[in-house]
Amino acid sequence: MNFKQMTVKAKLSAGFGVLAAIVLVVSGLSVKALNDSNGRFSGYVAGISAR
Repeated sequence: MNFKQMTVKAKLSAGFGVLAAIVLVVSGLSVKALNDSNGRFSGYVAGISAR
């Protein structure tokens, strides 16, 4: 189906779906980065610098 032939409801639904997918991808990347950061900090605390 051509984009020009889509109804306004379909365009809004598609736009919302795209934005929701982007939010999910960014959230997943953020959780992964936070997990990696936590792992590095735990390694620092338990590593050479441990008292």
